[in-house]
Amino acid sequence: MIAGDIWRQRLDKVFGATDWFDLFYKESPQTELFAKNGRDLEKACVLQKIGDYYHGLLKSIFPTVAKNPALLKNSKGSPLFQLHFAAGNEKGGKIAVKIAQHILNGI
Repeated sequence: MIAGDIWRQRLDKVFGATDWFDLFYKESPQTELFAKNGRDLEKACVLQKIGDYYHGLLKSIFPTVAKNPALLKNSKGSPLFQLHFAAGNEKGGKIAVKIAQHILNGI
């Protein structure tokens, strides 16, 4: 098994879907001598697109999701991760998300 295939399987588990691959990668217009499976892939998205995809997954699972995920960066300004907030309780979720949105705005 190729190392890239292992990472793809892991991300399939994280996202709970396989459609992410076609959104994040595209076939390269240049052909490479050592391309795997006769094709070479290149990244077709930016960090924001990955966050938007994950946010959409959360919205498909949870009844309430904060609209403003926070991007947390290290001391040099490089992104570390994106913090999302979702609530599974419909009654309390609206209040919880309102509080979370306020906190996420402060980050």
